[in-house]
Amino acid sequence: MALVTTPSDPNADSYVTLAEANAYFADRSDIANWSALTDAQKEAVLKLATKQIDTFRFHGDPIRPTPNWYRDKQKLKFPRNTARNKSGVVDSAGANYIIDNARANEATEPDDFWNDGCVIITEGTGRGQTRKISDFEMATGKVTVDANWTTNPDETSQYRIVEAIPQEVKDATCEQTLYLTNGGGERQKMQSEGVKSYSIGDLSETFADGAVGSGKIAISNEAKGMIKGLYTIIGQLTA
Repeated sequence: MALVTTPSDPNADSYVTLAEANAYFADRSDIANWSALTDAQKEAVLKLATKQIDTFRFHGDPIRPTPNWYRDKQKLKFPRNTARNKSGVVDSAGANYIIDNARANEATEPDDFWNDGCVIITEGTGRGQTRKISDFEMATGKVTVDANWTTNPDETSQYRIVEAIPQEVKDATCEQTLYLTNGGGERQKMQSEGVKSYSIGDLSETFADGAVGSGKIAISNEAKGMIKGLYTIIGQLTA
């Protein structure tokens, strides 16, 4: 099943698309294990890495914290309410876009500013729909989405627009994906089962006492470094 990467979507399961992950790893020399995976296997690892990134307790709250708000609660922890977001009224719409005349020529919102973010129809016709933004035109206030609406919004519709997932979170997801692909998950499993050391050929590793206990999640140092400053506590996490 394809990844769902629309920010704030109730069914979202990855912060990173497969294309984004492949592009991130393109110039790396440690991706033999990643390259050997099928697309379905790569997507499965991206989903797991996303879940593990979401074990952090982050500053703020999800942009859609409760099921009562716009009918659905977002599945992942990002976007947070610290993300830039704006509300507005639809002046016109089509199968895959909305236009808000008040959004046009906003000096702080240049072309493509909202790309890869999301638009949520909050009231009126089409209420509850969420779509990923594929294009934003400053001159017209036109927001184009990556999939057609199930019910086209109209002049009765209100919306909320939210900026893209922070790049730090995307990059951390990629790093955690590579960590898992290169055996990080197996090391975590062995440690949680009480294994003190292991060897494979000329490689050997000894685990410090208490390094990872049952129920703890191993997060790569690279991933943690990328999202440093976004989380509040990491007592349940270790690398």
